[in-house]
Amino acid sequence: MFKQVDPLTKLPKYQIADSPLSELWVKQSRAMIYTLKTLDLDEASISGTMEILETIAEELQLDADNIVDRRVMFHGLYLTVRTIT
Repeated sequence: MFKQVDPLTKLPKYQIADSPLSELWVKQSRAMIYTLKTLDLDEASISGTMEILETIAEELQLDADNIVDRRVMFHGLYLTVRTIT
């Protein structure tokens, strides 16, 4: 550890660089993040994905006015996100 400290400033010589995508991360102070329950639905089909979206909207009590002109971020498996998009 002693070799990793600058003797003049007493500060670490090395720092972990910020990720190039760090500016794109959601600031938790400005975003509402919800964890949803697991759904036993078919996410591989378009009708199953529509059912998932309808269930999410019901659980969050959303209607069209709540999401028009807003960004809604989905995180999950590639196939799920691709199908939702």
